[in-house]
Amino acid sequence: MILFSRPFLFRLVSAFFLLTFCSVLCLPLKQQSMEKTFSLSESLKKTALSIRTEVEELGRYADEDFFRREFHMDLDGDELNSEEHVVVMCYDVLFHKEMLIQVTYFSARKDSPVKTSKNTRKIEFILKENDISLKETGFPPDELPALLEKILEGIKSKKELLKLIKKTMKI
Repeated sequence: MILFSRPFLFRLVSAFFLLTFCSVLCLPLKQQSMEKTFSLSESLKKTALSIRTEVEELGRYADEDFFRREFHMDLDGDELNSEEHVVVMCYDVLFHKEMLIQVTYFSARKDSPVKTSKNTRKIEFILKENDISLKETGFPPDELPALLEKILEGIKSKKELLKLIKKTMKI
């Protein structure tokens, strides 16, 4: 004796998998809505948006669907480790955009010319429409304005250098 027909079981199993699939898709939406963000001053917002604009103007690398640029710049004024490595990534997430800035500080050894990574910190921003907020930072809040200004200045100078290189290559 058959308790359930084959079409009924097929529909039941299909409905179960469909509901499971939908709940998995909605999980990131619930997590994003619960994320805590921090508001920024207007000058800090302007600087962060300028960094994003400058990086986006440099364009994407081939085969990447996000913007990523890497820079070496002097952020801390220390001659022993004169270059910090800065990575700026701008990418889309479902209903908003995010920007990640990662700064790696290097330390120089006296007995070797090779520099090793001393510390890595990151700053994450969330951009919704024309408003930007801070998602997470590894820096103290009082250091952020000066740091972001130095990063923006460094990106602009590297961008000018790239324009000069492209101009000389065309000649």
